[in-house]
Amino acid sequence: MKYSNHSQEPLNNICIQVIDSFVKNQNNAFKAGVLRMKDDDSDTLKTEATFLEDGVSSKRNNSHRERNDEEFLWMAYNQKEYLIVPDLQESIQTQDRPIFRNKDWIKHNGFKSTGCFPLVAKGRIVGTFSLYTGAEYLFFPEMIEQGKKVADILASIILNIKLENQRRKLQASIPTQSQIEVKFKKLAEQWKHWKSKVWFLPFTQKLTHPAYQQIIALGHDAIPLLLKELAQNDEPDHWFYALIAITGENPIAEEQRGRIIEMKEAWIKWGKTKGYIN
Repeated sequence: MKYSNHSQEPLNNICIQVIDSFVKNQNNAFKAGVLRMKDDDSDTLKTEATFLEDGVSSKRNNSHRERNDEEFLWMAYNQKEYLIVPDLQESIQTQDRPIFRNKDWIKHNGFKSTGCFPLVAKGRIVGTFSLYTGAEYLFFPEMIEQGKKVADILASIILNIKLENQRRKLQASIPTQSQIEVKFKKLAEQWKHWKSKVWFLPFTQKLTHPAYQQIIALGHDAIPLLLKELAQNDEPDHWFYALIAITGENPIAEEQRGRIIEMKEAWIKWGKTKGYIN
């Protein structure tokens, strides 16, 4: 049995073992198997791998399958149930529906019957698994049950792979704290440098500078960095307003307003109470 990977990423080894053991089983007499996965971003089934018995031609169209409700594999996909064509050679000669994209490959290899099993896990269809045999009417009830069990196993594995890939992508898209700190320092320095040159501008206008607004856009990740700025500098550089904008709180008492040191201490005390700083 020859295994061919058609994806950019190698197929999970457990998937390969499950399919290989099922297709190679002498009691099943399968000649070929094709595994396809549903693309998360489009209505497309992508060929992930083919499993071909020795002597079976590999010259087949493995291109992605865009949705076509007349095509055999999409019919199985849509109804979330397996489909069997017991007289495959006759079907590709005389019927317009269902559509088979690899008629020449089917005819050349003399496949007599085929079955397509949708891969469904937790109500979500993640792909299809097609089987081709060298005998007509080969899909007996016990064989169909085996096919369904294999499809369930493959669906669970593939769904877990998809979920793990989504988790990794999400994790990769979230900046680390060190990256946020570097960005914060760069923006803070930009704002301080600009502010020193436009000391004559109204205070409220200084707060509209893009660097200051980008610091606010960092959200809660910026809170410990802003509090650190307050703690380490005698001149707080008006970080109070960024903190109020991000947190929606203001721990400064009425009598403390205008007293920079007391305002600073009020925010530092707030930060320690909330666990942002030690």
